[in-house]
Amino acid sequence: MNIFSFVVFVCICHTLFYSCNKKSDITGPSTKESMDSRITRDLLDFKSNMLAKTSGEMGIDSAIWHIEGLLNLDNANNNHSFINSFSLEDSLFVTSTNEMLTMEQIISIYSDFQINITEYLQNYPGMSADLVDVNICSNELKDGNLKVKMSVVIGEPVPQLKSTKDYLPFGETDDWYWYNGYGKCTGGGTPYDASIMLQNRFNSIVVGHGYFTDIEVKFVYFLDYPDPDNPNYSYMIFPYGVFAPPPNCTCIGHDEMNYYLSKFDYIKANENPNNGKSYCRSLVLIDVYVGRGVGYYDYELYYGIFHEEGGED
Repeated sequence: MNIFSFVVFVCICHTLFYSCNKKSDITGPSTKESMDSRITRDLLDFKSNMLAKTSGEMGIDSAIWHIEGLLNLDNANNNHSFINSFSLEDSLFVTSTNEMLTMEQIISIYSDFQINITEYLQNYPGMSADLVDVNICSNELKDGNLKVKMSVVIGEPVPQLKSTKDYLPFGETDDWYWYNGYGKCTGGGTPYDASIMLQNRFNSIVVGHGYFTDIEVKFVYFLDYPDPDNPNYSYMIFPYGVFAPPPNCTCIGHDEMNYYLSKFDYIKANENPNNGKSYCRSLVLIDVYVGRGVGYYDYELYYGIFHEEGGED
């Protein structure tokens, strides 16, 4: 089996592993109000009901939408100007009756996740929450309980990055080792690598001050995007790097870095689920050909509905 045939099997396994991140049609308030202020008011009313420990029930999809939306409003209502982003995850199990959750269960889910977000940010001083994704893992049941998973993307806040539609290109000195923070191929002396530099460029165009709801995640593999015109490899995403310390570590030259940068807008537009959603954030992940000492990049793309809220960070 050649290396690219082997990775087809790896990608199939990844699709199964990440399937709980593919949420079903979780929608907003039943009133379908579209104004940002009305969505915010709906979430704040939901929070008031929780604080008052109001009794009653809510459908699972609506409950998860409100929990996710409120976690974003409370923790990620900012200008989304971040670098060096990464995600942290948590999950819990809850028993549902007739696809309903009690208010007590909803309060428990929200409270547990909120406590964990607070602890994450305490453990990573200087970092802030960018977005929060909450999903029902319908394919992961344990003793009749439903698994609810939360992913939090946090990053290092920087002054407002850019409001243009163009990415800053890589310069002639931007030749980077492909992983593990090995730095530049000549000179070193930095904790960054090509994956981090590409990710920061991908996320350098921000949308304004506000928060996201209806988060949806797409996992993208290099095999999804062939390009015979790529002068380095035949894909739009980096497909082959050697796991080794410098100087044997694979170096991605600045021209190749700019090639991957130039293809990102096409990829993120092609993966956009639409239905009112826009691009939020991307993570460049290091993946591995098992047992072969080499790896490749995956893209984890986040989309959602943006709600503009005035404010300064």
